[in-house]
Order: sequence, then C-alpha cells, then structure tokens
Amino acid sequence: MKPDTPKPTSELTKAVCAVMKAVPYVQKGGYNSFHKFKFASEADLLEALQPAMARYGLSLAPIRIERSTHPFKTRSNKDQVLTTLLVTYCLTHKSGESMEIMGIGEGADGEDKGAYKAMTGSLKYVLRSLFLVPTGDDPDKGPTKEERRLEHDPEFKVGGNRALGAQLGELGYRMADVAAWTKAKEWGRPSEWTREKRDGLVEALKTNKNGLAKDLKEFIETVINKPPQGGGSYE
Repeated sequence: MKPDTPKPTSELTKAVCAVMKAVPYVQKGGYNSFHKFKFASEADLLEALQPAMARYGLSLAPIRIERSTHPFKTRSNKDQVLTTLLVTYCLTHKSGESMEIMGIGEGADGEDKGAYKAMTGSLKYVLRSLFLVPTGDDPDKGPTKEERRLEHDPEFKVGGNRALGAQLGELGYRMADVAAWTKAKEWGRPSEWTREKRDGLVEALKTNKNGLAKDLKEFIETVINKPPQGGGSYE
C-alpha cells in the first residue's frame, strides 16, 4: 500500500520538525584534495541525524531503485561508467505514519563502485533536503573573501550547537578580526582554546571586562581597517 502524504499536524511531521530543531547545523568534515573544497559527507550527516531520528521515532529505508548507466572516456582516455540512481525512500514514524521521498545520485567509476557512489550521494541529499540541514555552503557561489580569510580558523562548536563565530557575530565582530587580535596579543588562536576560555572571551566582550571590548575595537580600527603602508592586509 502506498504511504500517505502526512498532514501538517501528523506525528510524522512533528517528528521531522523535532529533528530539524535538534540538528540545526552540520559542520563540513570532508575535504576534496583535488578540487580544494570542504563538504559535509554522508558520514557527517548520519552522525548528526541518526541519533535524533532514533530519539523521535523515525526510520528511513530505500524501497525502489531505478538505475541507468552511461559509458564514457575521461580526458586521459580512461574508460568510465556513469551510474545514475533514482532512489525512492520510505520515511516511517513509530506511530505507523509514513511517506515516500525520492533522491537522485550519480557516481562515475572505472570498475564496480559507481552504484555505491550514487547510492551514497542519493542518501546524502535526501537527508539534507528532508531536514533542511545547513552546512554553510552554496553550490551556486564560490567562497567569499571572508570565507577565505576564515579558512585557517574554521567555526567550531561552543555552548551547544552554536559556533563561536555566530556568537561573535551577534556582538558585531568578525571571527577573522578576533583571531587576528588574539594572535597579536600572543594569546593564540581561539580555535585552539578550551571551551571555557572561548566562553569567557564572549562574556568578557559582552561586558567589556578589563576593557577587552574597547581594546578589540581599537585594534580593528587601527590595524584591521588601516593596512600598513605598501598595501596588503593584516594576517
């Protein structure tokens, strides 16, 4: 029997919303060394979402797969096969409610791994789409200048699921500016600090304890916003 589309007040819908609330962000743990970019892998998503799905009574399983293949040659004249899978998953709640979700995945390989790569991609993007999980990337945009400056200081989780960069942003500071300031004061980079020390920094900046907020503001105005003669910027 084909699963029904859940109503907005259904237990399944409530559970999906609960998982979305429990997992507001997944940090990118994968890195493509060839194209030089970070990405949220299937393992990153599963590690974050699986406990929340289990807690709220959700399961996901593939129930139908449509497959197509396309042989091609690479630029170096190697034989490859592009495998495309259209996978239908069944999302089921412990109440008995269920719904179908489709996801497409592609994988190119010269041997027998194309289908596995496609299946991984299909599951990954179904999970991201279902729970609307942000990973901080936009496939239609390249990295911004700010993102390139932050590359050496990736956002890290502090105070639950909130990144230090987000907390500093609420106070009107950029993570890169704060990292440059702490480095100049020979305190090291915040990404190397303990959680307690990072929490302490945020609180000190909120209250201007020991004049830290004033000191940071002066640093930004005199160093960050006024590069040394000869051009360039403070790193």
